[in-house]
Amino acid sequence: MGSADFAPGNKYGFFPALSAGWILSNESFLQSNEIINFLKLRASYGSAGSINDAYRFLYQERAGGASGWITGTSNTGRGGMTVGAFANPDATWELKKTFNIGLEATLWDKLSATIDVFNENRSGIYEIPYANVAAYTGFNLPFLNTGKVNNKGFETVLTYNNQSNEFKYFVTGTATFARNRIMEKSETAQPADRLYERGFSIGQVKGLVFDGFYQSSDFDANGSLKQGITTSSYAQVKPGDLKFKDLDGNGVINEYDRAPWGYNNVPEVTLGFNLGFNYKGFDFSAFVQGVMNRTISMLGAAYNYTHPFVNNNNISAFSNNAWTPETAATATSPRLSTLANLNNNVGADFWFRNGNFFKLRSIELGYTIPQIGVLKKIGGIRVFANGTNLFVSNMIDGLEPENLSMGYPVTKVVDFGFNVKF
Repeated sequence: MGSADFAPGNKYGFFPALSAGWILSNESFLQSNEIINFLKLRASYGSAGSINDAYRFLYQERAGGASGWITGTSNTGRGGMTVGAFANPDATWELKKTFNIGLEATLWDKLSATIDVFNENRSGIYEIPYANVAAYTGFNLPFLNTGKVNNKGFETVLTYNNQSNEFKYFVTGTATFARNRIMEKSETAQPADRLYERGFSIGQVKGLVFDGFYQSSDFDANGSLKQGITTSSYAQVKPGDLKFKDLDGNGVINEYDRAPWGYNNVPEVTLGFNLGFNYKGFDFSAFVQGVMNRTISMLGAAYNYTHPFVNNNNISAFSNNAWTPETAATATSPRLSTLANLNNNVGADFWFRNGNFFKLRSIELGYTIPQIGVLKKIGGIRVFANGTNLFVSNMIDGLEPENLSMGYPVTKVVDFGFNVKF
């Protein structure tokens, strides 16, 4: 492949790939096997180069617009230019190398399976070298091909088809698992390993660690925190506000007290289960989907639900047991206030939830009326009833795990109808 995005010497890249397969069921030792009808092993290894359109011609030094200056007694504004990011003559392709092994099989002429296991390494990911040059230098740093990410997992599909007299049915199960990890990333120096993105998955959820609520006993008569009580860098706290653990021990809660929690918003595991049958004119189908290894936050989309009265938000069930002096020992949510409080709106495990769920995506039952009598003149009549999103296994604080916005659940739909063929 070639691209004009790169300097001479880096314009072209060679990205080979190789795959091979072996159909074992064609071999003499399996041809007469009564169980294995088809069996194939396969493997592939290859590389692919990609161009990030957001970062083109990085090998060229460029100037950009600046605030300029003002001249004359009429304060006439003049536009200006400034030096852009340093050129990177070594800018080149982002590279992906993938190894995959797979199996395809059919057993008893009824059970089919497809299984794939993969390992993918991405390198040359563009990033700014924050780890090497301090921000106070003021340099407009270039993008370098230094980022690395590993992604590994598997995909599998199992299907069983069978028929007994007039009863014909099928069951299909699918499962996918994918876990990535940032292997190399240029980051500014941090006081603890838990604060780096390197070594964690992309989008790993991190936040402060909830340690109860500030109590009236934490304050003196003037409303100030007593000596030895951890303070917050986000706001002046009051009784009933969230209290967090001081992980670095400096007496102040700030971004350096964050820690990883759970996973990220994108599930690592996706499951599917589909089944159906046909019997004497009846037909039935259902599809269940599940996701696992997923973490969501009640902040952001669900802010209106979790922060009543602020910005005229309505109060919800989330605040049924808000902190008051009377409920101090049993409260499950912060004190109520009409004023926004950044301390109670910062990313923390108090707001994080397990985002796993199983959902009945769809279900349908139909019946095709026999073509007898006057119905013989009609191509066919089928009546049916179906539903969508009728059941979910895990409601999160009363909210739909797929859609936390405004507290509205994903719409449930039930339909009744008929089809006529002429």
